[in-house]
Amino acid sequence: MRLQTRIDMRVALALVLLVAAFPAHAEGDVSAPTEVDSGDPWCWRSCWRPPNTFETVSFGLTEALIVTDVLMTLDFTQRRNEYPMGELNPLVGALFGTHPSRWRVAGVGIAGMVITAGLWYALPPFWRNDAILSIGLFELYNTTDMFAAGIRFRLP
Repeated sequence: MRLQTRIDMRVALALVLLVAAFPAHAEGDVSAPTEVDSGDPWCWRSCWRPPNTFETVSFGLTEALIVTDVLMTLDFTQRRNEYPMGELNPLVGALFGTHPSRWRVAGVGIAGMVITAGLWYALPPFWRNDAILSIGLFELYNTTDMFAAGIRFRLP
């Protein structure tokens, strides 16, 4: 029963984020232009514009979720007696190690925030929304999964 509740909560949060993404695609200036400059085949320079309000808010929420993820991971690393097996995800284990240090967790989190900010600002609008909302959805899933496992965050 508890597992079903955890899954239902994750699905509901994912649906809320996806529904919030639709207005970004409904805006007239977000879609790819019909005319492509021959010198710019990927429409990088000719299509770029400053981020709008929706993109700014989604970026802020994504960065907040990354900070929450890092704080929860730091709490996880400090409670080795409660989680003796360490990191079980093999991909994350390859990045962090089974029992990562606080500095490694903080460094990877800061690098992720910088990369996310760079993508958010540099990408053209029709890629910007998809990239930021994908990262935000992943972070939302990750933080709710850790919360459901009993991992919280405590400020240092």
